[in-house]
Amino acid sequence: MEEKQVRETKAGILLELDENEKHLNRLRGKARLIGRDFLYLAELLDTHPEKVVFRNEETPLEFQNRNVADPSSFDLAALKDLRDKIRILIKRQKELERRKPIYD
Repeated sequence: MEEKQVRETKAGILLELDENEKHLNRLRGKARLIGRDFLYLAELLDTHPEKVVFRNEETPLEFQNRNVADPSSFDLAALKDLRDKIRILIKRQKELERRKPIYD
């Protein structure tokens, strides 16, 4: 392989590694926010289950709560999709990391 091709290939790997890592960090951030929603809901269910209020839900005044839970955080299909995307990115990251030394 010519030196120019080696540099282009290495640059492509490094660029993809960087983009992959940024995407992975965004998805992990999203997962972290969902985790916080679960922690909030678990605590509320443990202490004041009558105060569990979901966004856009009509609630009697006596049970209203300023902190509302986002029901989309508890969508199992969406959680599985998020998990699967993270797994795919982690596998790709490992694959790229293995290929990187070849071009050093």
